Amino acid sequence: SAFNSYESVSGTDTPFPMALIRLGDNSLIWANDRFSHITGYQPRYLEQPLHSILPNLTTDWLASGKHEYPYDMTIGDRRYRIYGTTTRADDPEQTVLAMLYFSDLTELYQVRDEYIRSRPVVSLILIDNYEELIKNLTESAISNLNARINDAITKWTEDYNGLLRKMDRNRFLFIFEKRSLDRATEDKFSLLEQVHEITNPAGL
Repeated sequence: SAFNSYESVSGTDTPFPMALIRLGDNSLIWANDRFSHITGYQPRYLEQPLHSILPNLTTDWLASGKHEYPYDMTIGDRRYRIYGTTTRADDPEQTVLAMLYFSDLTELYQVRDEYIRSRPVVSLILIDNYEELIKNLTESAISNLNARINDAITKWTEDYNGLLRKMDRNRFLFIFEKRSLDRATEDKFSLLEQVHEITNPAGL
């Protein structure tokens, strides 16, 4: 039978957690010890629904002829890429069986995620209407206004561990990591409101 052939091919020394399911009703009909270890699956006499073991795992990708689950899956504190092969059983119903293989790629995903998080982001901070802000101000008032703007920008950027350089009186270059951009977005770029609170002697 297809089940026996799968079992003989898989053996007991495979480094992969493996599970055999019946497509159609997605029943789990066999699994090796490694699968039981990562999922807590306990073999019983009766077949068990796959969703009772892995609620978020679908099988439509297998039915469409694909051999790799399109998403990684977190089980416990580990992340897996799931592969699958299908075959028809020798029974009169020509039952379609699928063997699932779980490849632990936790460390690879961690390196990938860290690479994405650490990518540099180059940003330009521009004070709009700067010429209007300093119009008719004395040099002392302009200097004071610039100092307040510089302080607000410097203080905000300190929280993001980046490199800040002033390019002009109203223009700054800020280079930081992608992880900080996500945090700044969640913070809704509070620098905007902080700068808006700065007023010149004319009340602008």
